[in-house]
Amino acid sequence: MNSSWIYTVIANAGHRFFLLVVCSFFLLHINLNAQGQPPLRYVGSSTIGNFIEDARVDYGKSGFDINTEPESAGGEQAILEGRADLAGVANVPSSETLGKGVVSTLVGWDAIAVIVHDSNPVKNLTQSQLKGIFTGSITNWNEVGGPNLSIQPFIVSNESATRKVFRSVILGQSDYAGCEVVNPDVEILERVRNNPGAIGHISFSFLGNESQVKKISVNGQSLSLTNAAYPITRPLYLLWWPGRREVSDFASWVLSTEGQRIVMKRFIGVREASASINQKTGTLVVFTETYPVEDGGTFYYPHRPYEVLTTDRELVARVSNHLSINDESPARVPLSPGTYLIRPESASGTQKEFFVAIEPQKLTKLNVGNILRTDSQSGLPAVNNHWDEGDRIAAELAQLDKFKALQPYGDFRLRAAQDLAPSSDRFRMRFRLRAGFGAKVAPGMKVDFRFISSDNPDDPNSPYSDFSSGFNNVNLVIDRAYFHLNPQKLSNLKLWLGKFPNPFTNSGVYSELSWDADLNPEGGAVAFDFPNIGKMNKLALVNGVYLLSHIRSGAEKTVLNASQATLGIPLSKNFNLTASSSFYYFNNIKGRNISTTVFDNNAGNATFEELHVGGSDTTFTTHYTSDFHTLDNFLLLNVKSLPHLLTLKGQLFYNFGATDKNTGYAAGFSYGDLNRPGNWRLYYQFQHLQQDAVFSPFVQDDFRRQTNFTGQVFGLAYAFHKKVSLHVWGLFDSAVSGGGENHSRFRLDLNVKL
Repeated sequence: MNSSWIYTVIANAGHRFFLLVVCSFFLLHINLNAQGQPPLRYVGSSTIGNFIEDARVDYGKSGFDINTEPESAGGEQAILEGRADLAGVANVPSSETLGKGVVSTLVGWDAIAVIVHDSNPVKNLTQSQLKGIFTGSITNWNEVGGPNLSIQPFIVSNESATRKVFRSVILGQSDYAGCEVVNPDVEILERVRNNPGAIGHISFSFLGNESQVKKISVNGQSLSLTNAAYPITRPLYLLWWPGRREVSDFASWVLSTEGQRIVMKRFIGVREASASINQKTGTLVVFTETYPVEDGGTFYYPHRPYEVLTTDRELVARVSNHLSINDESPARVPLSPGTYLIRPESASGTQKEFFVAIEPQKLTKLNVGNILRTDSQSGLPAVNNHWDEGDRIAAELAQLDKFKALQPYGDFRLRAAQDLAPSSDRFRMRFRLRAGFGAKVAPGMKVDFRFISSDNPDDPNSPYSDFSSGFNNVNLVIDRAYFHLNPQKLSNLKLWLGKFPNPFTNSGVYSELSWDADLNPEGGAVAFDFPNIGKMNKLALVNGVYLLSHIRSGAEKTVLNASQATLGIPLSKNFNLTASSSFYYFNNIKGRNISTTVFDNNAGNATFEELHVGGSDTTFTTHYTSDFHTLDNFLLLNVKSLPHLLTLKGQLFYNFGATDKNTGYAAGFSYGDLNRPGNWRLYYQFQHLQQDAVFSPFVQDDFRRQTNFTGQVFGLAYAFHKKVSLHVWGLFDSAVSGGGENHSRFRLDLNVKL
């Protein structure tokens, strides 16, 4: 045998052995380094715990000590108390936790699967059917197209975020009933495998290659890690304190390509959902909480604004969510494909956040409903059961599809009115028609235009027509024509220019004692609106300058400078206080000659007469005695712990422009709203206004007197349909000074929103 060949073989073997020793030593060195430091303590969601287990194999810098028994709620508590290096929560972390300096890292998205026995033929359930099953109203599979077999629902423990998210999305404010609780989560698989009538919900991450249970579709959407339209999903967060290199290194690795590869074995990864500027935009429609706006006695319910944020909570846009106060459909918002946080404005002051995934050229609908309280069991938004209101949402989406950038609106009122007084009675049938449109001309820029019918165009306080006058005497008058700016980059700033509706916060109950709701004077206004500032849920500052063209004396113009500051203060979960102060400065009213105005504007203010002698002619002119620089303060307390919304009101007036008879006050309540078919609203208000407390040409004309009276108003309204309501009300007044008859007025209004 050739000795050189033997030598070569030995040399090569030795070389390979040397490389093997070096590599082994290197790997051992890495392992010793990892073992030389204590493992990272993980506490929290068992769903995220599955990912941590997967990461053990591929992440070599640290080991892990995993405790998933406390689930998400316990994880957030553990990170705050220093009992964990990493906490996992399968929901949006609370603002209180993040406010203390805890860092959150969005790992990905988990889909919650609805599973049944493999032999069950049911392939799809609607959200309404799921609600019925898990609340006990549907108890047999034959009620949802399956076999004649009793349903046995299984749910995870109350500490599990899976249960909380499922309840928030599917059950709303209802409670689980007839369900067996299983702990830990993974045990649900065993229960469903062995029970042909079983149904359960569980994180998709637990399913793996499970073949003895079957995933079913929800609302026709199948569960997959690429189907963002599947309705039951939740975000997955890691929580950690800054300052430890090994912790921050792992958080960074989770978002790396390698880390996201591990994430996407079980979940929808963050990188998978990240935005791409090369893709076409998608569209977002958010059905936020609605709020009442009274417009000339008709209530509209536009959707509240919301903010769009990145997953790092950077502001993308603030959306007003309606084109005008009369627009009851939410806005369509184009967004680049990706994952976003939605933070809706809430009357309660509580900040809730919702995740949405925007897909290119697709419509994403998010229904956060009327967020009136926080679910004490889950800590998640308690959303009204709008899943049972599919017809309403479908109608609003159809309206949006028909009018994407332009929203027509209008209303018709038919009124029967009976006036009673000792010297005269009067019955009239009247009507009012208003029609207009709001249009979006650019991001943050809108225009609005509306006509109104009237048989007396010179009297904007009373835009009604009598049937006895005939339709030939009906005029169409421009009621609104204005430009509105709410810049995307300065979302707290609002500007109006033209003939626009009152931008002030409404005083509630009966609100026209200082500004008639039918009056839309021309001018300009600026507002700074800050929702959720400190402990307040609202801070609004408004100033407007108006030309009152309907009140003039010869060439002399009447100008109003009006300002308002409003605070919203949540006293508790069920009590919210609104405090507001307004100041109305009418220029040069004192001494103004009423006789030369377009019509007799004065309706109760103090006047004096001047004698004019010219040759053989002697005339008298009438003039205002006082100026009107009126302070209007009011408090509103909203109580939401009752079956319907209760509002309590107190209001005070003081006119600095008058030296006598210059004060007034009002107090009242309202209960209920007209926002849904079958809803009703009851209200009562007492008011006492001295002669020069308010400027009579600018205020209500519902009472027979506009000022210098003590009066009561009460009413009951009922909504037959979202757009049709009936309002029965009565008004009673008597003079404060100067005597005169007592008046009674009864009205029946049929209101139809077009």
